[in-house]
Amino acid sequence: MNRAKWIAVVGLALVPFHLSLPCTIFSVAHGRKVLVGNNEDASYSFPDKMWFVPAIDRAHARICFGWYCFAQGGMNDQGLFMDWAVTPNAGKKSDKPPFEGNIVERVLANCATVEEAVTLFRKYAYPGNDAHFLIADRAGSSVVGEWIDGQFKPVRKSGPYQLITNFLLSDPQRGNYPCSRHATASKMLDNSGKVTVQDCAAMLKATSADWTDGDSRGGTKYSNVFDLANREIYVYYRRNFDKPIRINLAKELRKGLREVDLKDAFEKGLENLDVPRKTTAKSKSADQILRDAVEARGGRAAALRVQSFHATGTADIGWDNPGPFEIFALHPDKLRMTVNMKTLGKYDTGFDGRNAWQLLTNQPRRFLKDELLAQMRDEAEFFAWFIDPRQYTPLGDATPTWFDDKECYAVRLSKKSRKELTCYFDARTSLLTGLIESPRTPTGPTWRKMTFADYRAIEGFLFPTHITVQGEDEDYKLTLRSIDINHVRDSAFSLSSESSNGRN
Repeated sequence: MNRAKWIAVVGLALVPFHLSLPCTIFSVAHGRKVLVGNNEDASYSFPDKMWFVPAIDRAHARICFGWYCFAQGGMNDQGLFMDWAVTPNAGKKSDKPPFEGNIVERVLANCATVEEAVTLFRKYAYPGNDAHFLIADRAGSSVVGEWIDGQFKPVRKSGPYQLITNFLLSDPQRGNYPCSRHATASKMLDNSGKVTVQDCAAMLKATSADWTDGDSRGGTKYSNVFDLANREIYVYYRRNFDKPIRINLAKELRKGLREVDLKDAFEKGLENLDVPRKTTAKSKSADQILRDAVEARGGRAAALRVQSFHATGTADIGWDNPGPFEIFALHPDKLRMTVNMKTLGKYDTGFDGRNAWQLLTNQPRRFLKDELLAQMRDEAEFFAWFIDPRQYTPLGDATPTWFDDKECYAVRLSKKSRKELTCYFDARTSLLTGLIESPRTPTGPTWRKMTFADYRAIEGFLFPTHITVQGEDEDYKLTLRSIDINHVRDSAFSLSSESSNGRN
């Protein structure tokens, strides 16, 4: 399932949750000390998360904060920070190519300094709802990025600090000005002298929020103070400024790709969430693990008999957008998926062996190209979520480890069209439990984690019936209710026909 589709989906889904919400972001530098503070203000109805992404293939490692794998802000291992706040309408959108993926993660993955981020902003347009961004680096530089009537307007720091709330610095008269939170933080920054972490926390406390609107509650979900030079973060959960979660970025990155619930970290302690566990699985070669996985799915003969499948079920998508879905797949490289979402309508994406597309209700069909086209082709070739040993090459030895509370064998694999990925096979059943891969965007590689569970036999071949996908800008679960094999026709992938016409 192609992650590029969520660009449009998430951009639209943000609107009802963020408009007019009072975020506060600032950076302040004194000598070698560079601190950044931010309040993340939004509805309490959805979860508060942070996730750690190790460095991959020229992409910087990073910590991100947000929900549903949509990064609101974060810092990378180079000491670069970025966060954003909603603004009033800034006019028409730019005609430059849009950022593909999450703009925060794209900047943190690609840039080490403010100037590198400004260069990236000049190449691409910001496609989401109206907002501006504060970016700061460990050298003490910072900039506010704004788009006014389609033009990128960088606002440089002119003193020891820079501050944004929810009005446009380039054109305050467009709305939300004057701002009491901006005035409060400005006064505290003006009078602070040499700023400490505790000073930053006091400013965030003074500008934090809590509100009730009917049955809905919201406010400051979390507050952060970033020490950019030392790559440390202090996290204050739900306005509790007396009990910070202290994070050393280098230490946490060594634990690998993972997501952490802020509520759990606050209540239990971050150090208590990762309980060391010993593996008991006996050593096996990677080749043997792959052969065992084929047999666990039903054997090679059963796998070869599956030339197409049609699946229906329900999709549990972030931003409260559940709905029914339908998948058509035809060996070796055709795929189509449609989802009828609760509030955003129908989404259709696919690859017909040559072209890849995505279509959202009330928007023109978009044809994918370059990296996104290759990514969709990879999705189509990952037929029936099956690792075929004849198509993948093991890289090194297998490693007994743990993946989502299951003891597994980790096998690094490569495939010419699919790049490198790490697959995790259940040490007890040999079934594919999950994988971690690095799909590419026009601005470089990103991350994705998939898990597979509850396999069910269909004519002698096992299909997973619960699939979870997490990645940059994507967070959803698929539950397959029905699977029918070897009845899909080429017409299922015709852009001029409905999916239901593609079966015999």
